[in-house]
Amino acid sequence: MLSNSLCSAILAFTSCFVSTSPQDVPPGVVLVKGGRTKVGSPVKLIEELIPKNLQQKSALAAETPQHTVDIEDFYLMPTEVTNEQYAKFVKATGAKPPWYWGRKTDVDAARDAFLKADAERRAAALKEGIRLERARFEQERWWEENWKDLEWEVPTERLARPVTNVTYYDAVAYAEWAGLRLMTEFEYFRAALGDEDWLYPWGNDFDKTKVASNLSDRNEDWPVGKFGASASGICDLVGNVWEWTSSSYTKFPKYKPIQIKDGKGRSGRTIEALAGFDPNYRVAVGGSYSNGEVGVRVATRFGAVRSQATQALGFRCAADVTPGRTVAQTVLDNDVKLSALPPETEFYIEEPLVLQRWNVPASQAEINVPNYAVIDGYERILFFPAMQVNGANTNDFEKKTAAEGPAILGVLATTEPIVEPALPPGTYYVGWRGAGKLKEAAPEQDDTNSQEDAAALVEATQGIADFAKTPGFGDPEEAHFFFFQADGTPVAAVSQRVANGAMEYERIKESGKVGVVPFKPPTPDELKKMERNGIEPPKPLDTLHYRMVVAGRAKSKGFYINLDLKIGQDRWN
Repeated sequence: MLSNSLCSAILAFTSCFVSTSPQDVPPGVVLVKGGRTKVGSPVKLIEELIPKNLQQKSALAAETPQHTVDIEDFYLMPTEVTNEQYAKFVKATGAKPPWYWGRKTDVDAARDAFLKADAERRAAALKEGIRLERARFEQERWWEENWKDLEWEVPTERLARPVTNVTYYDAVAYAEWAGLRLMTEFEYFRAALGDEDWLYPWGNDFDKTKVASNLSDRNEDWPVGKFGASASGICDLVGNVWEWTSSSYTKFPKYKPIQIKDGKGRSGRTIEALAGFDPNYRVAVGGSYSNGEVGVRVATRFGAVRSQATQALGFRCAADVTPGRTVAQTVLDNDVKLSALPPETEFYIEEPLVLQRWNVPASQAEINVPNYAVIDGYERILFFPAMQVNGANTNDFEKKTAAEGPAILGVLATTEPIVEPALPPGTYYVGWRGAGKLKEAAPEQDDTNSQEDAAALVEATQGIADFAKTPGFGDPEEAHFFFFQADGTPVAAVSQRVANGAMEYERIKESGKVGVVPFKPPTPDELKKMERNGIEPPKPLDTLHYRMVVAGRAKSKGFYINLDLKIGQDRWN
């Protein structure tokens, strides 16, 4: 992996989307300091618990053995995602609302119609001498079949409670929409225990006054933060509702099935506990209001099917400390198609260049938790570079790219339109080709999905000649930046001259930068001069200025590349 000096760093900003300024830290999160963290349970403890909790023996065995993990600093929401927060996502994306958001009038009408039809069915059967059992109206099933045609509303009494009945896929979709991610199982341990080796976030002794469990006076989830925050400022890390993590349900290092000799003589028995690991499952943590003191320990881990949605399962979101890294990983996982790129193409996401902001309206729920915030939209313009390009110096790089086609400099992922060149919101590979004569396009391949044809992008761009004929392209034999869709199709280009694309090759001394240069209108004298010379006045557009750093063949040296893009005026000031 490249050192931090070899690739881009972040231009950090603070403020709120209300003022359109870019932000550095996501709203509604708490910083959790990393460190060496005890994860799991000692085998001896689990051997003591299993005889008294035989139904949970498989899950208990999955907690072993205890081991130490190094955790980096990260951000974490101080509460589970609430119904109030999740409603913003559902409204913005059209995602499926939880069944209990169904409007009472619709539910009552559906129940009445169902019961009437059932009564008619049973009466007809009775005439034939057949007695049928009364059917039960299942609101969850009815909602699953009909929600797309119905309106919804979050019951006021549920605004401050955790959203539940969400699958792993639902939780991931919300996190990505909000510019966040799910926490890992190990981050959960760090948030709950820090440097301690306790059973619970407060110590080793169970205290029913500090957790929503089955020893509480309420057999349903509680409003978030009802039991107060831990020393880290985070609430409800055990009890209330189970929480999805992004971790696969797999064994810990040096795991072994547990075999226990319980009792002596004829009354003795051997208990075998074998964990049912499955990498397709995801770990849920923390236990819920339906669990007792064993189920709400920090080490409790439950392997959940990703499509599972229950009334006692919710989630909370996390984020990396480095601005933009969380969403860079999401873009890399979801949008980048390596099959469309030259073989061995890699990207460096540890220090992306990002402008990002969140819309944060006032909360309508009664939640007295510091750092709780409602997100109502996330926008970003993000670039992360290729790990390396094949060039020993600027002349070598120019000759190679002129002969072989554009080199991929990195990935541009934007939720905002770029005006010049015209790029709708989306994800694009950014390529560069040195000045030189264009080749004719190579013939199409039969199988563009194979790794041999992963050079689809190279084949298509070796001779960008056809693309260069598009209106406004300019001199096709100049050095150009190219923009490709995820499948490798070229969609836009801008000459290096127009894009202020100076390039230097030197020992890497500083990181990359991104910033916005506000539009400066011409003075009256400048406008008169333009008119005399037949020059069109500039469009009122701000400039998105990149100074990118991409390592060359000699990894201690790299290419400093300038790229200017035009965006809407006052969008990021």
